Amino acid sequence: MLAAIYCRYSSDRQRETSLADQEAVCRRRAQAEGWEVDEVYADAAISGSRLDRPRYRDLLADAAAGLWSILLVEDLSRLSRDEVEGVQSVRRLEHRGVRVVGVSDGYDSSRPGRTAQRGVRALLSSLYLEDLAFRTHRGQEGQAKRGFHAGGLAYGYRSVRGDEGSKLIIEPDQAEIVREIWERFAAGKSPRWIAADLNARGVPPPRSSNRTGQASWISSAIYGHPAKGTGILRNPLYLGRLIWNKSQWLKDPDTGRRVRRERPKSEWVSEAVPALRIIPPELEERVQRRHQAIADGTDAAKKVMGNQGRTGGQKKHLLSGLLTCECGAPFVVVSRGRYGCSAARFRGHAVCAMNNTVTLDRLETRLLSTIREQIYSPKAIEDYRQAILAELKAKAHEPDTKDLKNQLAEVDRRIANLIEMVASGTHSPALRQALEQAESQRSRLEGQLRHASSLAKVIPLPQDFAAAFQAQLERLDMWLKEDVDAAREILRDMLGKVFIRKRENALVAEITGLYQGVYASTGSGGRI
Repeated sequence: MLAAIYCRYSSDRQRETSLADQEAVCRRRAQAEGWEVDEVYADAAISGSRLDRPRYRDLLADAAAGLWSILLVEDLSRLSRDEVEGVQSVRRLEHRGVRVVGVSDGYDSSRPGRTAQRGVRALLSSLYLEDLAFRTHRGQEGQAKRGFHAGGLAYGYRSVRGDEGSKLIIEPDQAEIVREIWERFAAGKSPRWIAADLNARGVPPPRSSNRTGQASWISSAIYGHPAKGTGILRNPLYLGRLIWNKSQWLKDPDTGRRVRRERPKSEWVSEAVPALRIIPPELEERVQRRHQAIADGTDAAKKVMGNQGRTGGQKKHLLSGLLTCECGAPFVVVSRGRYGCSAARFRGHAVCAMNNTVTLDRLETRLLSTIREQIYSPKAIEDYRQAILAELKAKAHEPDTKDLKNQLAEVDRRIANLIEMVASGTHSPALRQALEQAESQRSRLEGQLRHASSLAKVIPLPQDFAAAFQAQLERLDMWLKEDVDAAREILRDMLGKVFIRKRENALVAEITGLYQGVYASTGSGGRI
């Protein structure tokens, strides 16, 4: 019988040999059972709480395709440390006829009692993660209160490891750049001007890379966020105060990825560290006065941050997020009513020499008219007609509802078991909730089955298809203006990534999506 092996370790501090050790344990079991190992899936340095592990996703896809019938793991926690996903992944595999074997923890889906065992194993893995997070946080808090370094490394400092923990010390060259930034800002220079000057001089930035693949300063990293206290001009550490525990990382249940969330100020740990002060009191006072002037709207140098000073909110422009400069940086709204290269605007011309900008109306009109020309062509209309005919013919046949019926049968069995538990005298809020969820799932599946059956009805095409098609497109033009967010998603599929390139004195938009290879010129002139 064909078998597969899955191996994983979660931390960069663990060794690659962990994967080899896990594989060796699984291979010995396969050899003893007479199974042939067909594939080995391995995810290195990825937490078991994440659902987007590349080889884990490959494993599930291959299992669904029936490429092998046995899966070997060192123990079930290697598959997932998430309580829900851990149970679901094993159930999903077993539902597809895959026998799951945990070599060291004794799990075997071919044996009785597997349901209870996998539930307990998943719960233990989830508790392990919670306990690990608690103990790690507790240890970091203790280190922070004792004056040791327990967080990220700020520009201007380096961490030195000692017997009891890590200590921050000032990095003289970087500290000099920090003081220069504060001095220039106090003197009236904008963060954008400061970033451009640092990049032109080749001063190494805090981060080693950015979206353009280059190492460069950006104005937002200098100006920071007023409420969160981030950025070179707002970091309290430069003033001799270390604040820890300002944020936490929480797992997104849909992606398994960690996302940052701010903690309330009541949970912050603040310690005075005068030895780490870089900015003298007099300079601190001048910078604070300018921050206040900007907040009051009385600052002499207006548009200190330009568009990048905005935070939050929905994207309100039709092409937001779709445009990319030829340098690789996003092409964004850089001033009122104009698109431009974000790298040139907020990092300076040393990073990107694209000094052309284009009005929102001109770029949107040219792109949409180019796409409309492609859609209205006789060939495109005929292609759409043939595609719709093919789709209608496919729907004329009874759709495959086998999977939906199997899911419905599984839900019915689960409901019957739950009802039996209630009848035997078992009562609890969790049991009632499980029964309600199962019944809700059953209703949803029944609705999907009814909808699938209705697809067998064929709707004839209108005789004058071209006129009907054009009428739909005219309504689409109105809809594009009414629902910008939905329209942007449609354009994302049609346009793909749109590269803005400079050709002599004109900007040219290169489309890479559905109409790949189509170009739209935005006109000529230095400032379009």
